[in-house]
Parts: sequence; C-alpha cells; structure tokens
Amino acid sequence: MFRRKLTALSATKPLVINHHPVYRPKKIFFWSLFIVIVILVILGFQFISPDWGEFFTSFTGLGERIKELLHWDFNSFKEIPAIGQQKSFLARSFISIWDTIVMALSGTVIGIIIAVPVSILASKNIINNTFFNRFCKILLAIFRTIPSFAYALILVGFFGFNNLTVSIAVAIFTFAISAKMLYDKIEQVKMAPFETMLATGANRFRSFRAAILPQVIPHILSTVFYALETNLRYISIIGLVAKVGIGNLIDNNAQLQQWDRVGWLLFLLILTIVCLEILIYVLRKWVIFDQDKILDEKERKKMLNPTLRRTRKNNLLFYYHEIILADWKLKKKNVYQQYQQKAITKEQFIIEKQALKLERQNLIAQGKKDYLAHLELDRQKFAEIKAAYPATPKKWFIYSEKVGQLVRYDKVYLAEFAVEMTYQKQKLLQETKEAINLKHDEFIANLTVEKVYQKQPFGWIKRVVLLTIMFSLFIYSLTTIEWGLANSETIAQTLKNLARMFDISWWTLFGTENSLGEMVPYSVIYLIWETIMIAAVGTFIGVIIALILGTLGSENVVNKYVAKIFVVIATVIRPIPSYLYAIILISLTGIGEFTGALALAIATAGMLSKYIREMFDDVDMNIVKTLAATGLTNGQKFRYGVLPQVNSGIMSWIIYRFEINIKEATLLGIVGAGHMGYVLQAYFNSGLFEDFGALLFGIIIVSLLLEWLSNVVRDKINYNRDPKTIHWLKKVIRRSEAPSYAINAKMLGQTTTDIAFNELKALYVLTNINIFRTAWKIKQAEKISWTKAYQLSYCQTFNIKADKTTDNLKELVKEHNDQYLKAIKKVKETRHYEITQIKLKQDNQIKQLKVKFKKDWKNNSKCKERWELWKQFRLDCQLVKATSKHKKLSHI
Repeated sequence: MFRRKLTALSATKPLVINHHPVYRPKKIFFWSLFIVIVILVILGFQFISPDWGEFFTSFTGLGERIKELLHWDFNSFKEIPAIGQQKSFLARSFISIWDTIVMALSGTVIGIIIAVPVSILASKNIINNTFFNRFCKILLAIFRTIPSFAYALILVGFFGFNNLTVSIAVAIFTFAISAKMLYDKIEQVKMAPFETMLATGANRFRSFRAAILPQVIPHILSTVFYALETNLRYISIIGLVAKVGIGNLIDNNAQLQQWDRVGWLLFLLILTIVCLEILIYVLRKWVIFDQDKILDEKERKKMLNPTLRRTRKNNLLFYYHEIILADWKLKKKNVYQQYQQKAITKEQFIIEKQALKLERQNLIAQGKKDYLAHLELDRQKFAEIKAAYPATPKKWFIYSEKVGQLVRYDKVYLAEFAVEMTYQKQKLLQETKEAINLKHDEFIANLTVEKVYQKQPFGWIKRVVLLTIMFSLFIYSLTTIEWGLANSETIAQTLKNLARMFDISWWTLFGTENSLGEMVPYSVIYLIWETIMIAAVGTFIGVIIALILGTLGSENVVNKYVAKIFVVIATVIRPIPSYLYAIILISLTGIGEFTGALALAIATAGMLSKYIREMFDDVDMNIVKTLAATGLTNGQKFRYGVLPQVNSGIMSWIIYRFEINIKEATLLGIVGAGHMGYVLQAYFNSGLFEDFGALLFGIIIVSLLLEWLSNVVRDKINYNRDPKTIHWLKKVIRRSEAPSYAINAKMLGQTTTDIAFNELKALYVLTNINIFRTAWKIKQAEKISWTKAYQLSYCQTFNIKADKTTDNLKELVKEHNDQYLKAIKKVKETRHYEITQIKLKQDNQIKQLKVKFKKDWKNNSKCKERWELWKQFRLDCQLVKATSKHKKLSHI
C-alpha cells in the first residue's frame, strides 16, 4: 500500500491515447549528456583561461602574418646559400614534398599489408575463435591510442634520423587505423557464398579467396587511399621528430621567422593534400567501386539528370518554368526545329524569337499576378475571421482536403500550392524513371555479346593500370628508403631504454616528482586533464562555427547562391591539418593551451561543416511545408521541422570529432600548442624513460576509456542501444517489477498477454494517481477523513463493494492488498521454478551432447574429421544455450 501512495506522489502522470496509458519517451539520456557537455565546456574555459583580448587584438597581426605567408620571393627562393646547402630553397621544397609523398606511400602500403591478415583474424565471422578475435582487437586498440610521433621517437634508436624511421612509424600508424576499418567491413560481408563453398567441401582459404575477397578488395583499396590521405596530413609531425621531410623544413623556417618560406611550404602541402583528395574521389568512384559498370549508365544519367535539376527548383520557380511555360517551351522547340529544317527564314526566326521572349515575360508576369492575388485573398479572409473570433484561435483554421490537415486561413493557398507542386515534381520524376526503365528494357532486349564488348571492351584495364601504377610507385618508394640499422651499441641502448619504459614511474602518474626524484611541473593526470579540456573547448568553438557554415551551406536552408559561398569557405579550411593552424596561430597568440583549442576549433569546423551540410540537404522538406501550413514562423519551422531530423546525427558526429580532437591535442604539444606532446618528447630526449612510459600508459588507458565511452554514446544516439551493463540492470529491474504491474492490470479486469511492459507500468502509475485524486474528491464531497476517503477510492477502483457506511472498510482493503501481494509472490515462485527446470533441461542436453561427442571422437582418428566434430559440438551447445535463453526471457 505504501508503494502505491509513493508512486502516486512521485511518478509522472502518463498520457492516455485511445484509452491506453502510455509514457512519453524519456529524455534522461539526452539531458544527462547535455549537462555533462555543459560542465565539460565550462571547466574547459576555466582551465585554459583564454585571453580573448589578446586574441581579438591579434586579428590586426593576422592580416600582416597572412600577407607575409603569401609574399613569395621566388628569386630569393632560387638562391643557393653560400654555407650549409648545395641546393636552393625552392629545389629543397619540391624534394621535401616528394620525399613526404614517397614516405607516406611506402608506410601506407606496408601498413595495409600487415593490417589485412590481422583484420581477418579479428573478424569473428571468418575466424570463429574468441581468443584470436579479442586478442587482435585489443592489440589494435592499444596501437591506435599511441601517438604516431611516439613511434618515431622510439624507432630513431633503431634506424636513426632518416626516412626509414618515418616510413615504419607511418606503417605502424596505418596498421592500427586500417585494420579496424577492414575488420568492420569484413564482419559486414555476405557470408552465404562462403558458407556454401565450405558445404561443398572447399577449404577455408579457397572459400575466402573466392567468396569473401571479391567483396573486400574494393574496401581494401578504399582504405589504402583513406590511409594515404590521412598519413599525408600528419606525416609532417613524424618528419619533424625524425628530422626529415617537409615537416622538418617547416619547423626550421618557422624558428628562423622566415614566414614567406613557411607559407610556400604550407601551400605545397595543402595543394598536395587537395590534389590527392580529388584524385582519390575520382579513383574511388570510377575505378574502385566501378560506377560506370552499368552499360547504359551514361544514357540513363543523360535522361535523369535534367529532370533532377528541374525538380530541385523551389516551388515558385518550378511553377513558372514547368507549369506556366510548358506550352511555351513546346512552341519554342517547334520554332527552332523549323529553323533548323529551313522551313522558315532567318529573318522570320528572329521575329519569332522576339515574340517568344515577349510571350514568356507576359506569361511569368501573369503567373506572378495570379499567385500574389490568391495570397492576398487568403490574407483578407484570415483578417476577417480573426476580427470575428479574436479570442478563439481554433476558428482561424479550416480543414483542407488537399493538404489533409487543418490549415490557417491565410496559408490555405500556400499549403495547397506546395502540395500541388510536390505532386507535379514527383509525377515528372516518375515519368522520367518509367521512360528510363522502358529504354533500359529495350536496351537489354537487344543486348548481344558484341555490344557488351563494344560498350566495355576492356573494363578491367583501369583496375590493372591502377594496381600497376600503385605497385610501381611502391617499389620506387622502397628504393628511396635509406635501408640500414643504427650501430649495435645504439640498438642495445635503445632496447634497454625500451625495457625502462615498461618499468613505469607510478609517482609521475599522480605527483610532480619524476623517476630521478626531481620536481616536474606537470603530473600525468594533469596533462591528460589538460588535453581533454583543450579538446572540449576546441570542439565547442568548432561546432558553433560548423553549425553556421553547415546550415548556411545547405540549399534547403538558404538559396543556392548564398549556400555556395559557405560551401567554398568550408572546403578551403577542411584539408588543412590542425597542427598547421597551430603553427600559424602560435606566431600570433603565442604558445599555450588556448592556441591548441583554436587550432582544433578550425579543424573541427572544417570537418563537421561538411557532414552537417549533408544532413541538412537530406532533410525531408515536406514536413517543413506541412508545418508552414499551420502558420508557423521560419524560426519555428526550422526548430520543429528541421532540427528533429538532424539533431541525433549532428550529436553523433560531434562526439566522434571530440574523440579525434583528444588524440590531436596530444600532437599539438609538439609545436607548442599544449603540453602533452612537448612533455612526452622532453621525457624521451632527457632519458626519463620511466616517466615516458608512465605518460604513454596514461594516454593509452584514457584513450581506450574515451573510445569506449564514445562508442557507447553514439550507439545510444544512433540506435538507442544501451551498454551491456545498463541493459542487464534494466532487465533485472523489469524482471522484479513486471509481476506487480501485471497483477495490477489483471485485478482491473484487463488481459496482460499482448500488453508491453511500459504500458503495464503506465497503467499501474495511472491507477495509483487516480486512486489519490478520487480520494481527494471523496474527502471534499463527503467531509470524511483522508484515510477513509482513500479506502473508498481504492474500493471503487478495484470494484470492491463498499461505501462510507461499511464498518470493515479497512479489512476489505487489507484483504484485497494481501491477495495482490500473494499473487505477485506466486508469479515470482512459478517463474523461478520454470527457469530452474529450463536450466536443468539445458544441462542434461549438453551432457548428452558431450557423451555423443566423446563417442564420435574415439570412432574418428583423422584430424580433419575430429575438427569438424569439434565445430559441430560447439554449434550444438550454442544452439541449446540460445534456446534456453529465449525460453527464460519469455517468462515474466
């Protein structure tokens, strides 16, 4: 009884829809996430203490610095220094960018070669071995968390300061990121062909090569290009540590304040990245995923694209150009055909053209006039209705058959016009698609082998050419590498240093004392917290910029001319890595955490603006048009019609970018925009390898934790999927509460077989709230005590015959409540007994399977047959357990 009263007082009242109580979807997760984000951002700004005054003051210097970066004196660039260099700066810049490309290519290909077998071992659908799967995934997760320049720091001791060190560091980094992408793709392939080949007697290697590899090869090539593009962006940091490539050249000139040379090097790097992006886009579209494999693809696009352009126009332009001018276009086409066939003279053709031009202007002017007249009539009618019923807003609406909903009087024509134009667009598109299908069917009917070869005689050549070029470049890149090891003493010392890294200085994790007992300014925990704060502030500022660029870059939000301006701005800032922004900003705002946050903000804006714009472009505008018919303002239409369609996607991308920013914030320390990377390098260079190991250990643990949290949050946002622990906890709570809710429904005379748990819960809460409210009314009407009023209300709710004159009212309520509690206890005991029986049955079935397996094992001596028996035994056990689990879940 106490629980009923507590529920009535504390629970939210459910909604009642079609006589069924239901709860609104709870927003606990989103509000919790919002609060965490707000707290994180506030702490971030408080921690890094941004000097906004200096930042805005530096804008004057920003213009000067950009001018210096773009002031290229090629005569000076061509000069050969008298001391130290045998080549000009211009020659060295081109050599360095080429060396950077070659190192990125060699490292990428080597990394992919290692990643492919590891990704296969990590894929549970190919290698059904939990140990191998988990071991490979854990290994990849650890490798992913280690900063790329940390590999270079360690490898320098084995190979020296040369391009071999950079290539191997890039290969390890590529292996870590590519293997994860590949095993994700392999786990999503169609397994039916693979399993069919296994069933026919083919071995696993042959089945994989014939059934899985053709599905995976396009993704492998795509991953190669993705990794190459990523490596080219960030190889400069590794080159800076190894003192080779364009990264080292940029750092040297930045230290000498030669900003014109820094600008030229940045231009070369950005130009290379942009050209590579364009090349990868073309290769991915036309070679890897073979977009031109459909023989009549060009003809189909030739018919479809003009229609798509016509249907993308806004409703008013579509009305003018496609409805009003439909007959005029036919007339124009007829005039041009007559002139081409020389049915009319040139003079007559010119006269006809002038007449057509005048007729077009008149038709559009008349169309505009009619359109505006209809709008004015609606406005006048709405003004009359509003004046007649100023205090009754419901009277301002009328039901429109065409729209299928209530529409405000001043929006009737506008809403019906939008519905009509949408219908006309869909009709035009459908007619075009039907024409394309007819043309395609005709093409297929007349298709012959000769036509296939004529259309695509050597379609495979482009893939062979691509692979040949890539292989040739890879071989060439291997010839440019300075192969060789450091001397034996250096290698021996490096191995000792590596062993010292595993002897972690635990004091450094939490304190400011290093392994030598000396005081250091920052503990590992402080550096990790600083990195998270830099990432939080950078993500927050970047998201604001990205929302502006992405929203104003969508043609669904603004007109196409304005949208193109913001698309160009976003496209310009996207290819540039964050550490290059940091190098430029450091010269203006100085070194520090705020500079790192600003660099991350610009990089975040470049990446997220693209995805936000694409999400706004995919918005269903019919919803927005429907809302417009109800009289909502533009702001309200955006809030209720657009944002609900994009907010979860945007939030998912923001969290993903925050995870990236935490990793990038570590790199920014190398150039002075933070402390993590700087301290990591300083520990290594100073020989404090125990402290280096402690910092690396902290980075790995925190990165793994944040990656897990990021995946959990994104799964919840995108798929409403809880982590296993939360899911188990919810099941335990439901299992405990379900009997009381079900018995409550039965006592109210309702069946519980087809009612969901949430509906049963809503009914239970609503019942208790109604008991309380009815009791209050009885108390007021009958002037009796609250206890007696509650007992009467309880009896009325559960149809117990009683009134205020009944003497044993308390006993009746207690007896009914005891029956309720006994029924709950019986359900729980029954469920416990049934689950126990299911477990016993499961154990007996597994015992029988074990006996059968041992018997068959003795009767078969061949390894292959025994292996098949073992696999079948495991599958049978899994099936028994899955069946038992399903039966358990079916019980309340």
